[in-house]
Amino acid sequence: MVNIKSILNMAKKLFKRSKGYDKITLRLYGLDVEIERKTNIDVPHEVTVVVPRVEFRKKNKRR
Repeated sequence: MVNIKSILNMAKKLFKRSKGYDKITLRLYGLDVEIERKTNIDVPHEVTVVVPRVEFRKKNKRR
């Protein structure tokens, strides 16, 4: 016979939610970057995205 407590503990582990969730979506002229992070820590944290230099060039055809 299966122990009910063990079944409940397994179900809790399967459906345990993340304590921290971060999602960053960065779109720059055709460049799409998406970062998603799920953590189970209680410590406050932050996510930083650093883009040192972005340059957009567009050529116009002259007639």
